[in-house]
Amino acid sequence: MRAGRVLFGLAAGVLAPALLYIVLRRRRRLLGPRILACYPCEVLGRPWYSHVVVTELSTDGHATTRGLHFGSASNPPESVVRLVPTAGRLRWQPVASALDKAYAPFALLPFALTGGGFAPDSRACLVGVAGGSLLHAWLGCVPGGASLQVDAIELDGAVLRAAREHLGLGCCEATGRVAMHQADGAAFIAAAEDEVYDMLMLDLDGVSESAYSMLDEVPC
Repeated sequence: MRAGRVLFGLAAGVLAPALLYIVLRRRRRLLGPRILACYPCEVLGRPWYSHVVVTELSTDGHATTRGLHFGSASNPPESVVRLVPTAGRLRWQPVASALDKAYAPFALLPFALTGGGFAPDSRACLVGVAGGSLLHAWLGCVPGGASLQVDAIELDGAVLRAAREHLGLGCCEATGRVAMHQADGAAFIAAAEDEVYDMLMLDLDGVSESAYSMLDEVPC
């Protein structure tokens, strides 16, 4: 009888954590990702979203994958960044090679098609920063990224705040080679000097009048 109780106690000690883990996983799936922060949109006239939301999509106890959403955590993330903890002021270091959003690897296709990366000391302009996953890949994975100078443009200051505070965007700025600009991309490009950039990328979801106006400014 006593042996049976001991065995029952051991089984309960093993099964209870497993059952708790299963319940918590199911609860997360039902409730959606955990919300880490919410910022009011800083741009007028944006009827499709009023807030920028940061969520924790997954974690393994060491690395964490976070998403940046427009409007609601139930909307698909505009950007997905994987982070690992690091000592120091910034606390989180992005994993540059982790392009977890489905379309993100296609943004690197031009480098595969040309068989190379950035020429030494190249200058690039990225319109549409979001969480910064593409910036991390440029600087950390693409050949020539170690000397790349980037002007990164984002219209909504709330997006930049969210990415700096929760998605490791400050690591890009800490290199001294990335200048963040809260500005309208079309106006920024129109004001730039001719042929100042070796590469221009518009990382914008959907098609807008602003995107078309930027394309009009770029000679083919």
